[in-house]
Amino acid sequence: KLKTLVINGRTLQDARRERKSLWDAAVSDYRMLLLSPELLTSSGFEGLLQNNAFQTRVCALGIDEVHLLNSWGAGFRKPFQQLGYFRARMRSGLALAAASASILVGQPMKNICDLLGLRSGQYHFLQRSNLRPELQLLFRPLSRGLGGWVFPDFLWVLEGRRKTVFFCKTIALSFRLWTFLRLHCRASDTPHIRIRMYNSLNWPSYNERTRELMRNDPRAQVIIATASFMVGVDLPNIEDVVLVQEPADADEWVQWGGRAGRDRGMVKDARVITYVTKKGPSTAEAVIKASDNRTGEPHGQSSKKTPAMDVSIAKVILAPCKVAAQNELYGNPSHDVPCTCRTCTIHPPPSLPSICNCSG
Repeated sequence: KLKTLVINGRTLQDARRERKSLWDAAVSDYRMLLLSPELLTSSGFEGLLQNNAFQTRVCALGIDEVHLLNSWGAGFRKPFQQLGYFRARMRSGLALAAASASILVGQPMKNICDLLGLRSGQYHFLQRSNLRPELQLLFRPLSRGLGGWVFPDFLWVLEGRRKTVFFCKTIALSFRLWTFLRLHCRASDTPHIRIRMYNSLNWPSYNERTRELMRNDPRAQVIIATASFMVGVDLPNIEDVVLVQEPADADEWVQWGGRAGRDRGMVKDARVITYVTKKGPSTAEAVIKASDNRTGEPHGQSSKKTPAMDVSIAKVILAPCKVAAQNELYGNPSHDVPCTCRTCTIHPPPSLPSICNCSG
């Protein structure tokens, strides 16, 4: 086992209480360092980079969820882009390994390579399909807008006991949906356990308790979450993932869908249900039309204002087959060499159904 040190906002706070310096400990006391991207711009990490003893010990850089360099790095978590600058400041010959389940072909892939300083022919690209045949991909229309406090489209969740995670784009929307569903629970349902909120404004201990309840307590059924739940959370028993409205891009759709059916031994009929607003299809058509008209222009630049929807999710919304759309967007190989990991050996992934069961 490798002696590992985790440095993030919480561990730094705990260390300060004990009057310890994790940055000093990182220089020579540990063999593996797990670091939050937000800390790449901190004075503590800058001191680490300036330390010759630390520099000489670093032999490899690993980046998980590397697709976030293109999506989150361009938006609300810009520190992700610091990963490219970090690599540039390290000694030459440093090994790099990056992993993701959702790198779109074309410009997004190029953006990631550019940020990491990777040039064609200078790296190995090992690809497996990111399609999960055991997930049923469903798209449903919303009957009313999301600006109010009433959400009848989602009452079906309370009629059963399927473990469900809702994804909301904002904390405000998640609170209104949480309030609506709580009001429709019986007191005997222990609503404070059955329906929980999960977001970055909660105390870490509350989110941790929510994960524990969902994993172990049959009374816990629904989590209403924001993007803080999308990566790094691995609950084995989620049966349904519900996207309350069309996601920002296909990466977000794939990543949220990946929260469902994590343990194939526990969940046999996992579903990813995406609700589309009334304007969703027309917006998707406008986005694709604008994208076709921008052929030859730099990615993301246009002289005309276009709707706020990525062309990748626009293609999925309008696709007659969602499975085929995902395969095309990610360049999925038609056949994968069987995986020999312990999970796939015990519970082999199913084959694609002869007749696609997506909603089309």
